[in-house]
Amino acid sequence: MVRVPASSDHFPLSIDLKRDYVNNTLRAFKFFNCIADHPEFIYRVWGIWNGRKTNDMKEVWQKLKQVKNEIKHLNNIEFRRIANRVKDMRNKLQQVKEI
Repeated sequence: MVRVPASSDHFPLSIDLKRDYVNNTLRAFKFFNCIADHPEFIYRVWGIWNGRKTNDMKEVWQKLKQVKNEIKHLNNIEFRRIANRVKDMRNKLQQVKEI
């Protein structure tokens, strides 16, 4: 849907993309509170944040990116395929109950 602009250079534009063209590999970073309870969380964040001292905004931005990557890595280690792990544990629990 494209509208011809009347008196303004701002007008709506709607583009319909097929599912094949949408990149599903990039996802927004989501912070889950449970990761903050992990024993290594504070040490990883502290290690990055207390590195080089500066007031430069670029350095702060880079540290935030490093913290994000570290938290994502920790999240992947601890919670990757959590649904499958929960399912396996429920199956094991069911087997124990049957004995």
